[in-house]
Amino acid sequence: MRTSLFYLLDHYPELSGSVEDRYVAVLDQCVLAESLGYEAVWLAEHHFHQLGTAPNPAVLLAAIAARTTDLRVGPAVAVLPMRPALYTAENYAMVDNISNGRLNLGVGSGSSPFELAGVGLEPARAKDEYLLSLEELRQRFEGAAAGQLGYETMNLPPVQQPAPPTFIATSSVDGARRLGEEGSSLLTISTPGTRDTSEIGDRVSAHREGLIDAGHDPGSRQAVVVVFGCCATSADEARALGGPALARTTQRMGGPELDSNMLYDKMVDAGTAVLGDPSQAAELIQRFADQGVDRLAFLSGFGALPVDRTADSIRLLAGAASHVMLEPDAGMATPAAGTHPTHAHPRRS
Repeated sequence: MRTSLFYLLDHYPELSGSVEDRYVAVLDQCVLAESLGYEAVWLAEHHFHQLGTAPNPAVLLAAIAARTTDLRVGPAVAVLPMRPALYTAENYAMVDNISNGRLNLGVGSGSSPFELAGVGLEPARAKDEYLLSLEELRQRFEGAAAGQLGYETMNLPPVQQPAPPTFIATSSVDGARRLGEEGSSLLTISTPGTRDTSEIGDRVSAHREGLIDAGHDPGSRQAVVVVFGCCATSADEARALGGPALARTTQRMGGPELDSNMLYDKMVDAGTAVLGDPSQAAELIQRFADQGVDRLAFLSGFGALPVDRTADSIRLLAGAASHVMLEPDAGMATPAAGTHPTHAHPRRS
């Protein structure tokens, strides 16, 4: 199982200190993650409320890239309707250069009507704006990579040519299939509302089938599944930490106030989160692997989890994932960690 970290950067000033402290913790945890063999880190983009405190993930991703050498970095997702496509292209071309070709570009149309309204967009219009922005983004990257610098593109090319690998977010089976047919990599998430691991498996299978049906090599694209992750040395400790944190984050997402233990137990029983001691975590990761999932992004540091416990969890989850057996065809055709076979990743000396 290949693993990465995902950060909402949800913030609770009364519990988790300053935003500056959160940024420092994320930087340190990414350095730790790289040393443990994690392949990537993803940051959510949010605006106008503290479900997330990275309104422009490119800034923090550039700082992470400067502190690491092999860890891939990316937004999950860059909300394209929130800013002109030129700004998105420039921001992430800079990240690709600072990281020397380690950018994974996750993109989406935005799922929060509240946030979209903040820039004067109706959700229905946001979808059209997203499609236009995505097309312009690709044109600017590819034109700059071809040396056509100027008004029609931008003033710097990405390192990965003709463009960084694109990951597109969806939570539907039909959407995952369409992404496969288009030749895009998939980002999807297991939430408190996800029924069970088979629901995730259906999305991943549909994405793979779409790739194959459209004539794409399934090993040239990825499917990354975001899951809540909290691991501690004992099951009781994991429940005491993870239950309240999970409830806080779910409520911050706009959900109802729920009993923390009931929510924790529901997700463990359904297999839709990786929570517990190392043995339980390995068993839950295996349930995803049995559904054909070969890449998990652990949603870390959520709900005001203490910094030291988050670091411990990152260590323990890495160990748990190392014991998981993939389905026979899940990882065989998949690119090695830190690579994407359709894009060159030159290394500067």
